Amino acid sequence: MKSVLDDISRDTYEKNMKKQRIENIGDLNYEEPPSYDQYQRERKGMLSDPGISQKTEIK
Repeated sequence: MKSVLDDISRDTYEKNMKKQRIENIGDLNYEEPPSYDQYQRERKGMLSDPGISQKTEIK
């Protein structure tokens, strides 16, 4: 089940990046987005960073 969800996530990410590249053809300021694997590593790194709190403190 996890591999199916990973495949769907990868396909969706790549589809969105392809659309974004097409929309930005000719834009000299456009930066290529990271590959899916790089995106996942960065995302997991942010989620495991103890400096980033998922809770909002209410005062």
